[in-house]
Amino acid sequence: MAVFALYNYSCKEKINCGIPDQKGINLSSIKREDAIGLHRRIHASCADGYSQSGSGRLNCQSNGEWKYNIVCEDVDECQEDPCLNGAKCTNTPGSFTCTCDAGWTGIVCDEVLPNIALRKPAEQSSTKLDYIASYAVDGNRGTDVGVEKCTVTGDGDTSPWWRVDLQALYSITSVRILNRGIDQYNTGECKK
Repeated sequence: MAVFALYNYSCKEKINCGIPDQKGINLSSIKREDAIGLHRRIHASCADGYSQSGSGRLNCQSNGEWKYNIVCEDVDECQEDPCLNGAKCTNTPGSFTCTCDAGWTGIVCDEVLPNIALRKPAEQSSTKLDYIASYAVDGNRGTDVGVEKCTVTGDGDTSPWWRVDLQALYSITSVRILNRGIDQYNTGECKK
């Protein structure tokens, strides 16, 4: 004779608290499966740009919500004046942005733009044909006057000059000048 026993099982659906969504928490190491299960505990820290108070422990409660023991407050990085060269600092959640003055670039405005003369107003003492001063700041670095449209002063100009208005004050550390090369007519060679 066989004896069977019946047991009363009750199945409860696993509680899913989801991924924590509190502002400022670093979620890079938290996976979805970490958030499934009643009384599930995970440890978190604040993301860069936030200061932390509390243990960092989060508990999944029976109502499907997280109980947080962590507070992440945005740090105002602009108080440390990270932007350089007259740039304006704007605090953003967890970070900051710098609005650079003319001629500067980079995250903290510490890099000089490669060609601060590019497309700035230029003039010269005289002009040969249509080889105007602005050709020197058009970004074309070719030296064939007929093809690349270099700037050329007029024949007979005994005191030639060329200048560019950078439209801001800069500390110049170097200037690069490209001289005219030999063109298709074999002109442009230095005469002895």
